[in-house]
Amino acid sequence: INAITTNETYFFRHTKQFNYLHDVLFPSFIANQTNFPKKEVSIWSAASSTGEEPYSLGITCKHFFQNNPSWRFKLYASDINTDVIQQAKEGVYNERAVKYVPDSFKKKFFTQEILDQGGINQKKYKISSEIKKIVEFRQHNLLKRFPVDNINIIFIRNVMIYFDKQTKTKVFNNFFDVLAPKGYIFISLSESLSEFEPKIKSMGTAIYQKV
Repeated sequence: INAITTNETYFFRHTKQFNYLHDVLFPSFIANQTNFPKKEVSIWSAASSTGEEPYSLGITCKHFFQNNPSWRFKLYASDINTDVIQQAKEGVYNERAVKYVPDSFKKKFFTQEILDQGGINQKKYKISSEIKKIVEFRQHNLLKRFPVDNINIIFIRNVMIYFDKQTKTKVFNNFFDVLAPKGYIFISLSESLSEFEPKIKSMGTAIYQKV
């Protein structure tokens, strides 16, 4: 399995989706606190690869909720590939992976290191322990039900496109089962979940909401 999974990714891929989280969704959660009696938001990066996506989510959450300290967030990250989970836990990245990280975030949430790789010095960026500790990584097969319920936001980007119809339906139903009422699914801009309407409705920018 580790040899055949796809792991191409970088921080803040599809930046508009992270902006939507920070500028639209999170404020709407705060404004509708009756839907969040525990003041807690749970997010699952369902194909987390080497960690760029869940750590981007962690940075986004940390930046927003620092102004709302009574709220908490839980961040789950999973992948079927144990090698990439280990890389994610180490949290060390090359310059290409962080090219879309805003400078202010780079200074606050990363430390720069120069590592000798085969006699060549390469600049690396290490994610801060502050962000690392808020992401819970685990191995998980998407064909099985995730062992956490009432998740508010699921990121599953650049994965469903590789599934046949039967597999895609099975995986979607597993997501739908653990998604909280009115929860959100984020996919990549090249994908669609339109065949699962009216269970979900499109919110634009490859974002769907549970109906």
